[in-house]
Amino acid sequence: MIAAASPSKSPPRYPACAMDTSRCPKPVRIDGQPGYETRIDATSGKDSIPVTIVQWLRFGGQSTLRIIGSSPRDDWSKAFPRFRAVRDGIQPKG
Repeated sequence: MIAAASPSKSPPRYPACAMDTSRCPKPVRIDGQPGYETRIDATSGKDSIPVTIVQWLRFGGQSTLRIIGSSPRDDWSKAFPRFRAVRDGIQPKG
């Protein structure tokens, strides 16, 4: 008699996503190119101030662009549009 192996679940690629999908990297288009946006809430190590951090990865041709922005959580609504403006203003060389 041959026993069939039960399918094993592989661990999630991003463990935090299993608990809270808002923490998962989200696919986005940045200037028409594929990319990802990831946001996390954290606490600054220096002053113990609540902060929000965003990371964008943009892929295109032979280049990759990584942009990280961080702001105190109380100022996030003002800082995020400025971070996006900087992100959208960076063009690949060539």
